[in-house]
Amino acid sequence: MGYSRSLVICALDVICGALFVAFLPEFVAFGWHILHGNSVQFEAWEIPVPWGWKETKYENLIFVQKLEGWPQHGFVVSEVVLGNLHLPVGGVLEHERLKRVMIEQNADYRYISESQLDLDGETGFCFHFVRSDPTQRLLIDCSYPIHRLSIQYMGMKSRSRVLDSIVQNIRPSK
Repeated sequence: MGYSRSLVICALDVICGALFVAFLPEFVAFGWHILHGNSVQFEAWEIPVPWGWKETKYENLIFVQKLEGWPQHGFVVSEVVLGNLHLPVGGVLEHERLKRVMIEQNADYRYISESQLDLDGETGFCFHFVRSDPTQRLLIDCSYPIHRLSIQYMGMKSRSRVLDSIVQNIRPSK
């Protein structure tokens, strides 16, 4: 009787452990939302963090991340990165020059298009790139010179719409 009970407990431990590892990204995101809510403060802005995503700070940047996959294979990360756009006082961001610099700095990516995306009354411009390898990961770089914000999306194409959702819901802090 004791041997079979121990076997059942061991089997349950293995199953629970496997489920925990399989759903680790969801547990991490859930824990983040329990502790922090649905948004994070960055400079003068309140940045929404979608459900299932989490936020990490590094130096003067905010990373809103979605982790997916199995730990032994490495997590696939889709992320929106927010930082300050450093311009000299009175400086102007030249669209074509910035485009050339972005193309030069991202040699592993191929430029595919550009678009506009509104943030708190300012229309920013976004450059779209796709990685030149089988992963086909996207890089979308958006600049908002009036608000002095730089916002990038890096990750899977299937998650790229989160950039629009986050940017359209960024609000000035109260």
